[in-house]
Amino acid sequence: MKLRITLLSLLLIFSLSFSQEVQMVSYSDSIIQIKGKLIESLKGNFSATFQSTTINDVLRIFALQTGLQFVVSPKVNATVTLNLKDAPIKE
Repeated sequence: MKLRITLLSLLLIFSLSFSQEVQMVSYSDSIIQIKGKLIESLKGNFSATFQSTTINDVLRIFALQTGLQFVVSPKVNATVTLNLKDAPIKE
């Protein structure tokens, strides 16, 4: 559940980061760094189903689809289950 909240928070940060290209986000003892295009330039929808997938693999798929780059702390090793259907990438 905590991982799901973290992932949803991360997606919320994408939608709020209009003016910065690099953003550092801290979750307890982990730091997630986000680099890439401005969110305004992201267009289209994204569909994916993740079942007990490591957060690193989920972020790798997001990176391939959005052009964003993620650097994840080695301490982050949890899994996530998530179903996205035609979700706007911008959100």
